[in-house]
Amino acid sequence: PVIDDCRRLWVLDVGIVENEAERKTYPIRKPSLIAFDLTKPNYPEIHRYELTGEAGKNPLGYGGFAVDVVNPKRCSDKNEKTYIYIANFDENSLIVYDKKKGEAWSLKDDSFKPEGVTTFTLNGKEHKFKAGIFGIALGDRNKEGNRPAYYLAGSSTKLYRLDTKLLKKKGSKLEPKLIGDRGFKTEAIALAYDPETKVLFFAE
Repeated sequence: PVIDDCRRLWVLDVGIVENEAERKTYPIRKPSLIAFDLTKPNYPEIHRYELTGEAGKNPLGYGGFAVDVVNPKRCSDKNEKTYIYIANFDENSLIVYDKKKGEAWSLKDDSFKPEGVTTFTLNGKEHKFKAGIFGIALGDRNKEGNRPAYYLAGSSTKLYRLDTKLLKKKGSKLEPKLIGDRGFKTEAIALAYDPETKVLFFAE
């Protein structure tokens, strides 16, 4: 879940349980983005959008997501612009949702792909997987309301950056920039940006 600058709590419901044995018990639904208003009593649901087509493909592959409020001073404006960027580590894609237009689309780029196989140990057992783009975090806004979107693949040690100006326009040619390589055995699946210190934090 993500709390945005307008005090909305966003939740990404994949619509399906991961455990196959439980799928007969719980109904399968289309994946959805849901928002709750944290400024009102009981936090009512105020927005819901079902992800379909390429955007809704393989929802169990959804990783992290970031909420981009273009101008926080216009939160009460009906025309306020909000975009949501969702990583899909199985499809190696980034989904963009335009709240104002009520549409979503899927983007592909080589920088979204895994670089190799990642091995991790859980309860003494080794597990191997190949995960594409997984974590995403937004930097500071410029005067136009655009921001750098930092992202990483789960099976990679590299960090990339994209300008949200390109993400907001459907059909734009992406121009990712390599920020750096963290080095051997530094794979991560999540990252967060601290606007106070201008530091990016990585989490395994």
